[in-house]
Amino acid sequence: MNCEECELLLAQEKVTPDVEAHLEQCAECWALAAEIAANAEALCEFRDEALATPPQTVGARRRPSRWAMAAAAAVVLGAILFGWRTADHGKQTAVPPAILKIKMLTPDPDVVIYWLVDANERGTER
Repeated sequence: MNCEECELLLAQEKVTPDVEAHLEQCAECWALAAEIAANAEALCEFRDEALATPPQTVGARRRPSRWAMAAAAAVVLGAILFGWRTADHGKQTAVPPAILKIKMLTPDPDVVIYWLVDANERGTER
């Protein structure tokens, strides 16, 4: 039996006569078997200990602070007032004429052509 087979059987807790014979000859596998036995014994000691229960947070909810509520109310009120001030309220406002600016580059870097087109007059013939 080689060490890999012995380690595998020790991990599966299958101690056969072949494993015992190998443990008598191999110090490394014997040390591994002793460590596995010590770990199993330590785990058995912990079996009877009560586990600490984690704090219950399922139904617990924090109430928002008064400052947070006041800040939220101020934001909502500010948004309402800003919307009221910028709303049209039925007033007719003059729309500034939209001017379309077209820039055309030429082969000569010193010559640039600009067209200024009044957007309100597009599509009308003179």
